[in-house]
Order: sequence, then structure tokens, then C-alpha cells
Amino acid sequence: MNTRRLVTDAALVALYVVLSLFVANLGYLKLTFESFAVLVAALMFGWADGLAVGALGGLINQMLTYGMSVTTILWILPNMIRGLMVGLYASRHGFNLSMRQTAGIVLVSSLVVTTLNTLALWLDGIIFHYPVAFTVGTIALRYVNSLVMVAVYTLVTPKTVQILRRANMWKPGGGKAE
Repeated sequence: MNTRRLVTDAALVALYVVLSLFVANLGYLKLTFESFAVLVAALMFGWADGLAVGALGGLINQMLTYGMSVTTILWILPNMIRGLMVGLYASRHGFNLSMRQTAGIVLVSSLVVTTLNTLALWLDGIIFHYPVAFTVGTIALRYVNSLVMVAVYTLVTPKTVQILRRANMWKPGGGKAE
């Protein structure tokens, strides 16, 4: 890993944190663009960078908004797994995904993240004794929100990666262009 790539990852972690702070929190439904940074890292550089951006961004977000608790790792894991999944898929396809492939992996990773976040919310409710019925009642809304975000991410992320590659002279996968 070179300095430019490390700095890009650090900027993506910072972007994750900033985006996570601009959130519409509707009770048990959270509308945010924080995953954008994880997707960009994974699609540009692969699984390790996607996982790292998800882990560090998620940890900083949790510390800033909720502090450390017994369920902190449950809230960090979903975007780590998203970065891992998307990065592995992108690297297997030579970091040259069509819009259809991008939509597919963003959809699958979003459904996994929504499921993991719902499970984390349910466990959080059991541990900290708040009404679990609200978690169950919002499941359909959580998946609708996820599908809307898939459309947004699919439209915005590939173009962003393309622009960043040109601006930084990155080869797909993170190597420096000659």
C-alpha cells in the first residue's frame, strides 16, 4: 500500500464519519449515506480497504454518537461486511463492473447490512430493555429504505469511482497508473 492510497482511505473514513452525522433518525429507522464511503473504497481498492473504511468509520461514528457499549461491535460489523463483500466481488471482476453488476452487489450487500442492523437493533432492545415490538414493526420500512438507497448508490458510486481513478491516476484495484 502506498501513501496516496492510505490517504485516500483516511479521507474515505473521514467522509464516512461526516456522512454518518448527517442522518435523519426516525426512531428505529435511520436514513444516512455513510455506506457510500465503504462502497467507494471497496470498488476502488478491494476488500481490505472496504473492510477497513467500514470498521474505522463505524467505530468512530459509534464512539461519537453512542460511546462504547456491549453491542458496539454489532453496529460496526454490517458495514465491515459490506466492504468485504463488495471488495471481493469487485476484485474477482477485475474492478471493471457494469452497472448491472454494481447494482447486484450493492443490492445484495444492502440486504445483508439491513438484516444485520435489524438483528443488532433487536439484540440491543433485549439487552437494554426497550420495546422490541418497534424493531419488528419497522422491518418492512427498513428494507424499503435499503432498496431506495441501492438505487442512489448504484447511480452515484460508479461515477464517483471513475472520477477518483482519473483524478488520482489509479488503476483498478489501487495500483498506480503509469
